[in-house]
Amino acid sequence: MKIDIPFETEKQEFKSSLAELDKGISSLAAMLNKSGYGKVYFGIANDGEVIGLKDSFGLETTKKISTRIAELIKPVVIPRISFEAYDDKIVITVEIEGYNKPYSANGEYRIRVGSENKKMEPSVISELVLSNSLTQMENVEALNQTLSFNSLKALFRNKGLTVNDKKFAQNAGLLTKKGTYNYLAELLADNNNYSIKVVRFRGIDKQEMISRKK
Repeated sequence: MKIDIPFETEKQEFKSSLAELDKGISSLAAMLNKSGYGKVYFGIANDGEVIGLKDSFGLETTKKISTRIAELIKPVVIPRISFEAYDDKIVITVEIEGYNKPYSANGEYRIRVGSENKKMEPSVISELVLSNSLTQMENVEALNQTLSFNSLKALFRNKGLTVNDKKFAQNAGLLTKKGTYNYLAELLADNNNYSIKVVRFRGIDKQEMISRKK
């Protein structure tokens, strides 16, 4: 028999046995870099046919998998490991989720493209670092929850954007998942205790400063 989605995707991969554990972990890291989620089945052939695991398994197997993931994937993530039965054939599934991009596996940075793991260019790694920094700002709760955004709304309107006062904070990405103001909101609020310094240099070697404003 075959599973419901009998082909490999950007979030799903098949391995016939645990002998391919390291390759499966590499795929998990690549999936995290692409979509923040990945799942690898051990005991399923490349064409989606369930063949099951022939070796004995149990708590020690789970520990082996989680330990190896902790050794190879950086930053550390916590996997969900489960055993599933398909017509009396046992398959191990490893699911992983994380948004602290970029992730490396055994020192290599790869990203999932279709059903392949492509080596990431330095520029792509830099983009993921920047993107993750913004994501972290959106997830950190602001210390001050009594914020207003009149200046920001005025800027939006001056740029020809429609402002919905009731949903402004949500639409502008100023809320955490809990619905509270995030760190980004505190930075963009009308009043806060933060300052932004802008420095201009002549050329690209940062040797001669032209101006500095706060």
